Amino acid sequence: MAQPKKLQDFLVDAKVPRAWRDRVPLVTGDGRILWVVGWRLGEAAKVTPGTKRVLILKFEPRPGS
Repeated sequence: MAQPKKLQDFLVDAKVPRAWRDRVPLVTGDGRILWVVGWRLGEAAKVTPGTKRVLILKFEPRPGS
């Protein structure tokens, strides 16, 4: 089981440029971060052998952004 990490610490460790950090989209549910879009999937959202249902999300940035 992965250790929880603060979002700010994750972004710094992943070397996300400071100017981008406020613009990284997040998908959340039940008070947890499920997906840091473009960087990493949260532990709570990973598909496992016990997973019964999945939701597929696709991120498409707007042109010019």
